[in-house]
This record gives sequence, structure tokens and C-alpha cells, in this order.
Amino acid sequence: MRPVIPEANQDVQGSQEPWKYTLATDYHECPEIGRGRYARLKKYVTASTGREVVCKCMSKTLVPRESAQAEFCLLQQLQHPGIVNVIDLYDAGDQHVIVMEM
Repeated sequence: MRPVIPEANQDVQGSQEPWKYTLATDYHECPEIGRGRYARLKKYVTASTGREVVCKCMSKTLVPRESAQAEFCLLQQLQHPGIVNVIDLYDAGDQHVIVMEM
């Protein structure tokens, strides 16, 4: 059976807007831990709790908003020990950011 992929403008719960816009106040940026063709992985620390997370930072010039949102929504649906859970999706200036568990 194939998984149901949400529309680009809907998250898993049916909400129309999963995007957040306060990355700089919600998280503290740490060093880069990896880089690929379309994204960089950076460690961030949650401002409120100090919890470490990983952020996939995608350039808006390389990755359309709809693609970043579709990836986030698909990852929200996947439950497997080998796949990290996603936490949030941010529009952060010149990049799209998917926040994931470390």
C-alpha cells in the first residue's frame, strides 16, 4: 500500500500553513556538520530548553518552497527507528529550514 502524500499546502493534520518564521529566536545556531548539493546540516540548540537538534538548511534559490514543505510533510508521516523525527519547518530569510531530532 502506498502512503498518502499531503498536498503541498497542507500538513499532516490538514492545517494550511506548517511554516514558522522565528528560527533566530527559537534556536541558537551552532557549527555546520555536513553539506550536500541542495542543503547544509547544522546543529542548533533550542533556546528554551537547551535541547540539541539538527537543521537541514536549504537555499531558496535551489529548493522551491513547495518542495521543502512536501519533504517536511512526508517526513512527518514516516515512523521508523532508522528515520529521525521532524519537529518544525521554518522560513528563515534566504533559506528553508527543516528542524529534526538529533
